[in-house]
Amino acid sequence: MKLAFVFLTYGRNVFGGIENALYNLTCGLKDIGHNLFVFTSGAYATRSDKQLPAKLYVSDHLPTKYGGKVTNLIRFLENNSKNINSDFDRFLKACLPDYVIVIDPIWGILPVTGYKFGHKVPFAISYHIANKWPETKKIMKRSFTLPFIRRLSVSEFLSGEISTEFPESKNVTFDILPNSVDTDKYRCQRSTSENYIFCNSRIAFGKNVDILVKAFREISGRKDLKLKICSGSFPFGDENEEIEQIKRFISGCGVEESVELLPALNWDAVPKMVTDATLVALPSTYETFGLAALEAAVAGTPLVVADAANFKNLVRSSALFFEPNNPKDLARKILVVLDNLDSYKKSALEHSALFRSAYDNKVVAERLVSKLITDNTK
Repeated sequence: MKLAFVFLTYGRNVFGGIENALYNLTCGLKDIGHNLFVFTSGAYATRSDKQLPAKLYVSDHLPTKYGGKVTNLIRFLENNSKNINSDFDRFLKACLPDYVIVIDPIWGILPVTGYKFGHKVPFAISYHIANKWPETKKIMKRSFTLPFIRRLSVSEFLSGEISTEFPESKNVTFDILPNSVDTDKYRCQRSTSENYIFCNSRIAFGKNVDILVKAFREISGRKDLKLKICSGSFPFGDENEEIEQIKRFISGCGVEESVELLPALNWDAVPKMVTDATLVALPSTYETFGLAALEAAVAGTPLVVADAANFKNLVRSSALFFEPNNPKDLARKILVVLDNLDSYKKSALEHSALFRSAYDNKVVAERLVSKLITDNTK
């Protein structure tokens, strides 16, 4: 089967959740024998890149960066819509896909550029966030009126949020297609004697890294361990201010020597970081899926997360939950794990097999293809 995807920032080692999710999905699809094509920008990809699982069409009319404001991105796409849509037509003629999947109403480009879906090839759209901000609501509403044969959502939580926020979606049916990981990469044995808590999510608004730092301050004098936090950058969202704020916050808490801000990690480095961690702690209160939690669950690493968003659905059986935005409760739950570490390690490893069987790249890829084949045979 020939599958085409439309997404602005496709590539390898792109420090973003949707970017990682799409890369993993295309890896799974390639592994099970499908031919893949991606219409994208030159932000992370080149036409000659042979290491990606998909063949690329890089449009020179798409932006490669912007100042972090989604209104700037939308304006750019609208102002260049004629050329972008013409490029996409050439892309379709070149690859002749059996199915096209647009990833997000904004980052999937075509709902913004007003593309005319008049081809015989079927189109689907995949939702990863609710896009409920004032700047994006109009385009989000428009996406429910476009002739997509299939609408995918990464979780029941997100589907419910969209339905609540957008009455226009009341007649829309969402099929759940979760994010995935290459589970084989999380089978490595712990290879360090260093004890550390790992937070494998970006420093950004809503990730609540300051809550974790406060909790770590509570326990740092009682336990011999470090805190490692990801601080990688993303050119389509300026997070330098948030990173500087967290640096100042760490200094103010007096834990600079015990907290390490990691640079942007290659995806191949993440499994070892997760597997080697004493535990993973995720203070975020808004996750439409929770890929960082899935990584810990697959690795069999003890996990402490906020009792919020999709965490409640994704890792309810395996994680220890704390009251959102409550650093004292987070500190208490981390100490519970540390004081009973062997028990929590054993439980996490026992649950990991269930996550491997449900969320491996190839398993989720098969699930997508089965749904699309059903559509094509109606």
